[in-house]
Amino acid sequence: MNYSAARQQGFTLPELLIVLTITSLLLTAGVPSMIRLTEEHRVRSDLRLLHRTFSLAHANAVVTGQHVTLCPLGSGNQCRNDWSGALVMFIDVNDNRVLDAGEVRLAELAALSDERISRSYGSRSAVTFSPLGSAFGHNAVLKYCFNGNSTLGGTLIVSGPGRIRLGQDEDNNGLPEDSSGNDIDCSS
Repeated sequence: MNYSAARQQGFTLPELLIVLTITSLLLTAGVPSMIRLTEEHRVRSDLRLLHRTFSLAHANAVVTGQHVTLCPLGSGNQCRNDWSGALVMFIDVNDNRVLDAGEVRLAELAALSDERISRSYGSRSAVTFSPLGSAFGHNAVLKYCFNGNSTLGGTLIVSGPGRIRLGQDEDNNGLPEDSSGNDIDCSS
């Protein structure tokens, strides 16, 4: 038998160790950035969903010519101040912030399933839009926080005339602001 010296192809142990070292260094540097990017995307997505939900309530009030309430419902179908719960939009015929028998439920936004997220709307238990689209002169800010981090938060601002907008970082300090220009605080 004639054994010819065939050229072996592959990695040597030192080459493999160098490749594994470089790969682990890249992953160590890249994964935390990717996690932060994913969290930022989730915050933006959730805020846009809230904006669409509030805008839909406003539009329904104008189109139907009825009061439309958006709130988290508690016992007895009464609005309560726990904005981490499911948000229910309904035609509030008698404008009492209670989903009474015969009143139409228009939509529901699921409760938060992630304990790292919090939503608060000051002392308000509901926002009701009139048939003319106003929020009855009540200026309010819905604060959205992720993991207690103000830089991973945002605001949804509802003005008395019914304008709904996302809060911005006007002073470019990395923190979104409320309607008065104050930075939000997610530490509490």
